[in-house]
Amino acid sequence: MTADIDSLSYNTAIAQLMILVNALQKAPRISTNTAKALVKMLAPFAPHMAEELWEILGEAPSVAYAPWPVADPAKIQSRSEKIIFQVNGKVRGEAEFAPGASEEEVKAVAFAQERMKPHLEGKTIVKIIFVSGKILNLVVR
Repeated sequence: MTADIDSLSYNTAIAQLMILVNALQKAPRISTNTAKALVKMLAPFAPHMAEELWEILGEAPSVAYAPWPVADPAKIQSRSEKIIFQVNGKVRGEAEFAPGASEEEVKAVAFAQERMKPHLEGKTIVKIIFVSGKILNLVVR
């Protein structure tokens, strides 16, 4: 979002802010620090509302004087990756893995899935395409 604001791409900055708000709505609770960071990011687009929210959060003097939030790289890294399983380019399953899961681990889980079995039974695997953290595609005949 910061890069979008710096490059004057306000529409994409607002879209990123909306993605954040949607993610926060799914959380059972958010911390006060998270709420303050959200208000700081809202301030350039809705300054009057941000000032009211800033006051409700018990902060003073003004959100305009608050430092811009900085992301903590340690918290950004995902704890899991969703890898999609395909047979001949069609999605047949998916599973969550630890980041950096090996091709062998992914194949073992894919072959064990009930949704994959009917598409593999009696067929020969011609090619295996594995993109770490994203996809396992099996080309069969």
